[in-house]
Amino acid sequence: MTSKLHEARGFSLIEMSVVILLIGIIAAFSIPAYVRFNQSMQLKGAVANLAGQLQLMRQKAMATGTTQIMHLYAGTYESDYHIHNDPSGLPDAKWSLPNNVTYLWSTGTLTGQMVQMTADGRADRSGMVILQTLGGLQDTVNVQLSGLVLVQ
Repeated sequence: MTSKLHEARGFSLIEMSVVILLIGIIAAFSIPAYVRFNQSMQLKGAVANLAGQLQLMRQKAMATGTTQIMHLYAGTYESDYHIHNDPSGLPDAKWSLPNNVTYLWSTGTLTGQMVQMTADGRADRSGMVILQTLGGLQDTVNVQLSGLVLVQ
């Protein structure tokens, strides 16, 4: 009588431990890289949105012949920047920055945390709006007296 030997199937505990260890090592390197990439993309999006709104504000000022005013005050009117043409009323439009993006007010930034675009397409002041993440990444929107808005 011959007995059939049953082959062992499955993985040993050591093999499973090695696979779990490799998955842990990959996660340890990829999760911080993903978080930094996500912060970078949020910053770039916030800068592009701010520059776009400034450019749109300039176009509206030229099209309607009325001065457009943007205030850059974090947390005012439940927003971080807004267009406010009637000083006694509520803002015409308002936007918020992503959660981990804030203003950095330092030398060379816009004075008074506001900018006006006049009917001839010019800005009342020149300066920079610097946005930064909590992780230390920074990006800049530059407003020139000619009304040109640049992302640096």
